[in-house]
Amino acid sequence: MNSMRSSRDKLPEPYLSENRLTTMYSGTRLGANMVRPPRWGTYLAKHWVEQIGGTEAVERAAAPFLIRDCGGSVVYIQLTGAIEDSMSEECDQKRRALCKLMGPILPPGVTELL
Repeated sequence: MNSMRSSRDKLPEPYLSENRLTTMYSGTRLGANMVRPPRWGTYLAKHWVEQIGGTEAVERAAAPFLIRDCGGSVVYIQLTGAIEDSMSEECDQKRRALCKLMGPILPPGVTELL
């Protein structure tokens, strides 16, 4: 008997709702003109970062542990220093702040889940 639990069992409902909204709305639009809601580590195309006010706006809104230019057209945002903190209250507050900042580029309805 397989006693493994789905990773979905460990995720809070807002994460699941955000993913459902993203999937329902985006289809082929994801990546072209929409992005996924932020998580502990988030990759964004530079044009999305610029559209929400640049890395300075991300720093002011969420105070992430790391913002790294990955070269090319990608920026990586990491909210806390360790993955073990990804479900902490601190990380959740930072994720909510980043999600609010990203509101204009997220699928409709995502920021209402905050």
